[in-house]
Amino acid sequence: MKKVYLKLSLILLLLGALSIYVQPVNTYADTSKAVTVVAKRSKKAKKKIETIETKKQFMDSIVKHVINLDKNIKFKINRKAIKNTYKEFNKIFDDLSENMKFNEIMSNTSSQNTLTSDEGGRYFEFTLKLKYDIDKAEAKKTLSNISPIVKTKEELIRSMVEHTENLDEEFSINIANSVSIDKNEDEYDKLWDSLYAIPEFNDIKRYSKGFKSNFYYYKKYYKWKISIKYDLVKEEVNSLNDFIRNWVAENIKPEMTEEEKVRAINDFMVREYRYTYGDNVQPPTDNLSCHDGKLGKYSVYTSFALLYGKGGVCDAKAKMFYRLAKEAGLSVIYITGNIIPDGLHAWNMVKVDGNWYHLDNTWNRGHYEGSGEYDYFARRDYYLKSDASMSKDHSWDRTKYPAADTDYPLGPEHALPEDPDNLYNTFSLNKAS
Repeated sequence: MKKVYLKLSLILLLLGALSIYVQPVNTYADTSKAVTVVAKRSKKAKKKIETIETKKQFMDSIVKHVINLDKNIKFKINRKAIKNTYKEFNKIFDDLSENMKFNEIMSNTSSQNTLTSDEGGRYFEFTLKLKYDIDKAEAKKTLSNISPIVKTKEELIRSMVEHTENLDEEFSINIANSVSIDKNEDEYDKLWDSLYAIPEFNDIKRYSKGFKSNFYYYKKYYKWKISIKYDLVKEEVNSLNDFIRNWVAENIKPEMTEEEKVRAINDFMVREYRYTYGDNVQPPTDNLSCHDGKLGKYSVYTSFALLYGKGGVCDAKAKMFYRLAKEAGLSVIYITGNIIPDGLHAWNMVKVDGNWYHLDNTWNRGHYEGSGEYDYFARRDYYLKSDASMSKDHSWDRTKYPAADTDYPLGPEHALPEDPDNLYNTFSLNKAS
């Protein structure tokens, strides 16, 4: 995790290039040069150097000029307001870093130079010269897009998911110092674990590449600046979201019970989506979890493969079930665990009538030996099951998920189509992960 510690370069250069105790104005042996200099100063004097009487006035003026992208800023400062010392200026510019607009513009400067001219008396002169990497139109856009400081991990997660769903390739998140994912590697890893547990984020992050990020530090917050590319376009994301909304609108009715809604989604997915490792790919013989096949351009681990290729692995199916159930107003969880004795697997938990149950729509599409991807039979063996029932061949970290105490009582209405070939009883199952 790369970290960049930004101490305002303005402060650092402030009294590296700062001449705090500059001698009186230089004199020149060449009279013509002296006259020329005086003429230039006289011309500039007409612009009236801004006079500063208080520290607040100085800070407000600095911010105003920087936001306006002024390149040559000069003040005449009352000694009673600000002492011409390193310590005083360091404190002032440290306080300035509380201003988010100031920070945004200063992060887009490539050079700064400061100078104080002190001839004694009531005032001394302060000059700040800046070179900006953005123009006024870009500065206006930057200032209009400043994100508020997120104060909780939950807010940070929501912001990351929103930027990901928008396929934002360049963005920044301002984070309160109390949300310490920047200097705590364990917390940083936990953040990503939380993000990958969100199907909307996980689906899209599969198509990301070239991820880069830096941290920039200010007084009361820090900025996480992220650069990322995607192999998806917004139309593809919108198409998936439109499909979810339209399917639920057409198939889930307000008068349906929660179980009827769950059953409609499960049976649709069992019927619609085959289990596949991708185009012309046979099941790997070693580690199923290491294989990342594709249907066309779409990873078989994502909902996009189901939408565009009508197939995928368990991970894709669990994410699609989550999306449909969530849109239908159900309480649903995307859960990751293992097949016993080994092998990664994904399925769902869903709440029906106040109780949590497991549902594995991948394994509810039964598959028998010697059959193809499109051959299947429907089953209820993994439909609304308890922890005890699922633990026969599934394992998971039970501390991360709610308890499912009982199987849902199935009645005649849950009957499946007849199995004339008696495939369920005749063949052993190939349990896909």
